[in-house]
Amino acid sequence: MGALALSGMAFSGSWADSPEPGPPADPHLRALSKASQTAADKLPAVVTENEHLNDLDQGSSRALKAADRNDYWVVRNDAGEICLVAETPDEVAGATCTEPRDFNAHGLGLQVLTPDHGLEAYLLPDDVARDANLVTVDPFGMDKQRAAAKGYNDSAAKDAQFQLRILPVPEGAGVPLGLQTDGN
Repeated sequence: MGALALSGMAFSGSWADSPEPGPPADPHLRALSKASQTAADKLPAVVTENEHLNDLDQGSSRALKAADRNDYWVVRNDAGEICLVAETPDEVAGATCTEPRDFNAHGLGLQVLTPDHGLEAYLLPDDVARDANLVTVDPFGMDKQRAAAKGYNDSAAKDAQFQLRILPVPEGAGVPLGLQTDGN
């Protein structure tokens, strides 16, 4: 039986400091306009059977690359927001959503942390992505290891409309998940 992680570490909703008038409201993400959904594009049961994620438009889901044994999808929700969904090898899923205007200006970041596994991923608009729209990093990595995501802010300086919001490093950074304690 799978579980769902809805971590407070995930970005969701819109940001008060979004640029105005800002980038266009249509998301710059070709993956959402793929012609037809394939079997690989369908969301796993750990997501579709969870009452907290019943606003996802399952017919709009599209698979992104799998990385570090995690699976990722982009999907729209009923409000028209862009959502990033991830599932870990131990069948824990997490999701976060944002409005298209925010996505175009800041991308979308997600962390899912379990006792045995952690993932951190950033979904980028087509006009910002260098190779793939999905950048994954070790959520417990040191600054040097997280530079892949931070580098998008340096390279995007020429386009002041985009500023990737980097998630904070979780408590216990540098300590393998299975070895973390509560201090007792």
